[in-house]
Amino acid sequence: MKAIIYGKPSCPYCDKAKRLLTNDPRFDVQYVDLSLPENQQTLNDLKAGGMRTVPQIYVDNVHIGGYRELVEAIAAKY
Repeated sequence: MKAIIYGKPSCPYCDKAKRLLTNDPRFDVQYVDLSLPENQQTLNDLKAGGMRTVPQIYVDNVHIGGYRELVEAIAAKY
């Protein structure tokens, strides 16, 4: 499964999400650092869609939510 984590440096929940997913062989993980200038448009798009916090996590193009929702989704369906 393809997992994308949108996050920022010094975000402890971003780090936890990265660890959780990279340690699970079922997931191919991509991390997008929203603090980088080249990701400014992505940040703007996420904010326009209602994002207010990081991480924002998608699995197979389905929005999961943040770290807590990720843990719940893994326990329930993955």
